[in-house]
Amino acid sequence: MIERYGITWADGLTDADIELKIAFDVRPSELPSLHTASGFLGAFTHLQRAIDLIWNRYDKPLLYWNDWSELMLREYLTNSETIISGSSASWKSTTFAVYAVCFWMADPLNSKVIISSTTLGGLRERIWKDILHFWRSSQCGFGNVIQHPTPKIQTQKGDDSTGIHGVAVEQGDTDKAIDKIKGRHAPNMLVGIDEGTGAQQAIVDACLNLGTGCKRFQIGMLGNPSSYFDQFGRMAEPEQGWNTVTVDNEKWKTKRGGICIHLDGHKAPNVLAGKQKYPGMIAQKDLDIAAQQYGENSPRYWQERRGFWPPEGLTKTVLTEAMIEKFHARDKPIWVGESELVAALDPAFEGGDRRILRFGKVGICDSLQGETHVHHKILCPTETLSLKVDVTSKEPIHYQIARQVREECKARGVDPDYFAMDSTGEGGGVAAIFKREWSEDFIEVEFGGYADKDRSVSDLNPRKAREEYVNKVTQLWFQFRTAVERNQIRGLDDETAKEFCQRNVDYTKYAPRVIVESKKDMKGLRGRSPDYADAMVVMVELCLQRGLLPSATVFQGRTRSESWNEWATKMVPLSNYAEAS
Repeated sequence: MIERYGITWADGLTDADIELKIAFDVRPSELPSLHTASGFLGAFTHLQRAIDLIWNRYDKPLLYWNDWSELMLREYLTNSETIISGSSASWKSTTFAVYAVCFWMADPLNSKVIISSTTLGGLRERIWKDILHFWRSSQCGFGNVIQHPTPKIQTQKGDDSTGIHGVAVEQGDTDKAIDKIKGRHAPNMLVGIDEGTGAQQAIVDACLNLGTGCKRFQIGMLGNPSSYFDQFGRMAEPEQGWNTVTVDNEKWKTKRGGICIHLDGHKAPNVLAGKQKYPGMIAQKDLDIAAQQYGENSPRYWQERRGFWPPEGLTKTVLTEAMIEKFHARDKPIWVGESELVAALDPAFEGGDRRILRFGKVGICDSLQGETHVHHKILCPTETLSLKVDVTSKEPIHYQIARQVREECKARGVDPDYFAMDSTGEGGGVAAIFKREWSEDFIEVEFGGYADKDRSVSDLNPRKAREEYVNKVTQLWFQFRTAVERNQIRGLDDETAKEFCQRNVDYTKYAPRVIVESKKDMKGLRGRSPDYADAMVVMVELCLQRGLLPSATVFQGRTRSESWNEWATKMVPLSNYAEAS
């Protein structure tokens, strides 16, 4: 038997085994008594000793100690939820990989680690490569590696209940990935989400649910920040809001109760040392090259070198986080009186796109402006459905979509004249089915072609749309922006907000007209089509054409009820609306 730190250990345990068990088995609340009673040195010191015994016994250490590696490992040990927002080459993946191997090796028969990434290739090339490297070089004597179809290290061959398991969330395979994540829980669970900016909400929720009933549960998310509204931004959101932190902050408590670590490339250990002291870590030459290529005030430089969310004004997008907050687009509405239910469809026939059917309510909302309550008409999305198709069915896909839309609209009491759809390209085929089998009273919205030549931009801007916008898709997306700026949007969900904040706008190429980036370019850069936003754009167009939202354009088409002015006068004095507008 071995006596160490006031504890008797079983024969056969190495010094490294004991250090790992001490590091992971002791709770922070026990530290003072253990420190005084048995010479306990603190969880991090014991973890550091274990790492040195296992990997740093050679002339060339496998993990170099510096301010960043120590900071990350300390926070992983002491927090159930740790977010790492850092520059490229900040050792985010390497440090989490060594922590994951230590977590598992401390109690291999009772510990399970799940590593999630957005693609299988990304998983293998980054964090999984580091995990294999640390495990193989540890010579721990246990573990069974399986590389296909997804990589994993089983504690015992044939048993997936413990070990380290990789999960790749390829586009369209969300349900399969969730099934893999759900799996069998272990007493000790560690979840790592790499490429956090691309993580899907369903995946993050599935990972968080793994903590139910665990003795020890920890989650780490790694990423180069992009948007406040993606899953990474939501997990990293400061306890008191984004306006309470800046690029100078190195750590803050998150709204969810975790910790966010910010690794700024300008403060990297190599940069502060003035030389390439730590292999593979960002150095001054990397900052210089990026500044020359992209500019220090470019969004890419901030994301990849500062490791922080780009400040307002660096990006030219349809919406910005600041605009959404300023005009309360995410606020829940306080309804006053009756409301109308509307629906919009983005049938999405391009590869990998989601077929999105959205429902929304239009009505009078009570808002507080200063100390005054005002009433004005707003649109609020209420429900989003992702339509599924069966490619093996004898029923053609167009008919499957049309049938599902009719059924969902009828179930909610949405009449055809309060429904609109994107009829661009193959969407026209679905529209034709609607006309034959449902009604001709719905609205078809065409995204292709030029902007309208006879339609004004707004009541404050009498210029024709074609004088402001290069094409129709730009006109439609800016109609939504105008609705936000006029306080006409409430209840905007994070996924939709993110898509509006990601679509770039070019103000110079066709000046004075503007144009949004193509959907092809947007998908290429961000890996996904803005389907949620497209459906909302269609819904706003529906509301404008039906007179459900105030608009400068007078449509000659039929509306289902009286005009906006007549309806609003019944609900609330028009002076209140004028004040709100």
